[in-house]
Amino acid sequence: MGCQQSTPMMVDPTFVASNTTRKIPIEMPTQKQMSRSGRSNTTTATSTSPGSVNPEVSLEVDEEVTYEIPKVDHNGNLLTEEIVRRTSTSLQTTSVVIGNAEKGGKTLQVEYAYRSQRGYNPEDPLKANQDKYGVTLNLAGETGDALFGVYDGHGEEGHHCASFCKKKLPQQLAKCVRQRRVSRYTAMLQEEGEKGKKGAWNPKFWPLLSKEDFETCCVRAFLETNNALREEKAINEKLSGTTAAVVSFHGGRMTVCHVGDSRVILGHRAATVSAETSLGEEKVEEKVEEEILEKSDRPSQGRLVAIPLTRDQTCYRRDERERILNMGGEIKSIDQLHGAAPLHDDWGDFVHGEKVDIHGDPPRVWVPGKQYPGCAFTRSFGDSMGEDIGINAYPEIVTCDVTKRDEILVIASDGVFEFLTNQEVIDICECTDNPLEACEAVTKAAYKRWIQHDSRCDDITVIVCFLDSMYEPTPDLIGTSTAALFEELPNVYGSPLLQNKSLVLNLTPAAQLQ
Repeated sequence: MGCQQSTPMMVDPTFVASNTTRKIPIEMPTQKQMSRSGRSNTTTATSTSPGSVNPEVSLEVDEEVTYEIPKVDHNGNLLTEEIVRRTSTSLQTTSVVIGNAEKGGKTLQVEYAYRSQRGYNPEDPLKANQDKYGVTLNLAGETGDALFGVYDGHGEEGHHCASFCKKKLPQQLAKCVRQRRVSRYTAMLQEEGEKGKKGAWNPKFWPLLSKEDFETCCVRAFLETNNALREEKAINEKLSGTTAAVVSFHGGRMTVCHVGDSRVILGHRAATVSAETSLGEEKVEEKVEEEILEKSDRPSQGRLVAIPLTRDQTCYRRDERERILNMGGEIKSIDQLHGAAPLHDDWGDFVHGEKVDIHGDPPRVWVPGKQYPGCAFTRSFGDSMGEDIGINAYPEIVTCDVTKRDEILVIASDGVFEFLTNQEVIDICECTDNPLEACEAVTKAAYKRWIQHDSRCDDITVIVCFLDSMYEPTPDLIGTSTAALFEELPNVYGSPLLQNKSLVLNLTPAAQLQ
């Protein structure tokens, strides 16, 4: 998102500097580093201190370093060497085990990579990259817990807001989770009459949290992070802030939280059945599909369908418009604000992710009679000038179990999704052999669309995870899995994808009969 603050800088074109002043070569490898079925040339994350951030994952351009004037061609597009210089990326795919089977949680293998390309605006060529990203392993001291997050700053102080929240949010969540787990454990000891039991403060004895408890911790962490940002004297966040799209794993269960229009999508393998097939024939087809799956670790039948795990919190959403209006805010586009377009509230209920809005004048949030804050989203960290009219950091949350048909997880800023649909992003990832290649392919495709439709390009940031779970949901737990999200797509997200009966979910037999 746009920021008007900039400073000049000199950078070696083959390196980007991390916030630890370490220089990292960012040239993309030309040789495939691994395959979906193999682990070659994949780093395995080692155990770190509780709640620590993997130093390689925290790679970002040092905000104190200044920028050179960008190099462009005769059409005004960035040269390849300039794009490389503006990009920070994983050196290779990293593999981690998520979950803790010893405590009764589910486990899955996650391979991930990340990439961020600084945007370009001819009117502000020295603009900093306001996107930030981070991965926290062993969250709150629990082996197998993790947090993946993308933050997209906006406004004069946007890059500072994003950096602050990237560091603060995992800390706040870890604190909340520790407190809740200690509380649960001490309550258990009191019930058992062992109040003074030795080792009560050792995390390895603490029970895993329930879905409800962990979601409560997430809400609290978001709100406390927002309060901390507003109290940070070094950052003026009145008209600046950041979005956040965060995926947390606790006990192998996945919880997605977000504010703003950064997005999380899931590639879920669906079975393909003819639209004219009767119910009885569908069962036969399903049986054949199951026999195929028994012979293969990775489902080979059916389309990899993009399931949105977040819904962009913008004024295109009817429920968010109504919430803002009820708080006393106004909703207008830029043209409406300046009288260049007639006033109306007929914004429909546009579904982001399935259609692309190439017109570039979305409805925005305004204080009545004022020309601020002008946010194109309805929730964010910061933006305290809009608090009284409904702009807040209360996250929307989805929690589910990852199943064996969930193959790809994408967390990205709106620079990726401005001109790419959810399904296009999943299709791009599916055609690659590993998350590192997927990140490169997605950023290149997003940038190509930007220069086709606009004279500028937003910051483009993406984390791609390849998932490997052997978990099959039982009928009594089907509502807690991603299968339920797939079933709800037409009603919850307005997706036309499932209106086509040629796509059906391949569940376990008992669940399919429900």
